[in-house]
Amino acid sequence: MQAAEVNYPIGRLAELSGVPIKTIRYYSDVGILPPSGRTDSRHRRYTEADLARLQLVRSLRELDVDLDTIRGLLDRRADLGALLAAHAATLETRIRSLRRQLAVVRAAVASPSPATVRRVHALARLEAADRRRLLERFWDRATLGVPLDPAVAARFRAAGTPELPDDPTPDQLDAWLELAELAADEDFAAATRANAIWFWDLAGEGFDAGGWHAANGRAMELAAAAVAAGLPPDGPEGAEAAAVLAGAYAAMLGREDGPAFRAWLLDRFAAHHDPRAERYWELVARIQGSGSLDRGAADAFEWLVGAIRKTGGA
Repeated sequence: MQAAEVNYPIGRLAELSGVPIKTIRYYSDVGILPPSGRTDSRHRRYTEADLARLQLVRSLRELDVDLDTIRGLLDRRADLGALLAAHAATLETRIRSLRRQLAVVRAAVASPSPATVRRVHALARLEAADRRRLLERFWDRATLGVPLDPAVAARFRAAGTPELPDDPTPDQLDAWLELAELAADEDFAAATRANAIWFWDLAGEGFDAGGWHAANGRAMELAAAAVAAGLPPDGPEGAEAAAVLAGAYAAMLGREDGPAFRAWLLDRFAAHHDPRAERYWELVARIQGSGSLDRGAADAFEWLVGAIRKTGGA
């Protein structure tokens, strides 16, 4: 190699790059910045290209990129643009996390109490456990084996996995902590799954799931319209909606619709009602900042239950 190309001793390289000599030696020893040449006395020598490489390494280390990733990039096993994009996403996640922690600490400073200290410690624990993954695991367990329509399942999962705002209020933080406790409760996940799958277990294989979904949706549409119009469940509208819903359940289970079947169906609905589920959705509403749960579907179903009861269920 020509002398003009290898012109920086390690001390000069350290001055130009701002990287300590000890660090440059370490980078050389681990293969990130091998010297381009050596003198007869074995002193390291570096080129302009080595200086540029070292400056890139320094910049990436200042962004907390690990050395193995840097080595892969410099060995042309990684694309610089993709690496920086991935790292930008990581930094954005970290910034959101720090903002949430700052909101918690500010709340603790404004009103120091055991409750605010609990928020600080609990949020730090949940950051480490990955809050989103916690909720996703809950929905994985709660829907395992439940033959939901994929679009319906996706809507439930998206709605039930709220993001804590970057600058949350103390109420949103408390709601998230309670939601996380519910999501981590194995009994609640098992109960949610049992409440969703009991009908499918009774129906067995080979029945028309699509037809049942369509009938159930039609009954809910009729009930929602009646609720919006302020109509009572014991009128003709209730009789129609009850016939659609109870008839769909009876057909799928191979039973005959009638007073006895409707009484049995009401018992099943009551047995598979869990107050914790409504609490879950109330907490989701608080985290999203809406303050109260949108009870549209819940009110429609309660109206339907009333219609079945008024038209021969009990």
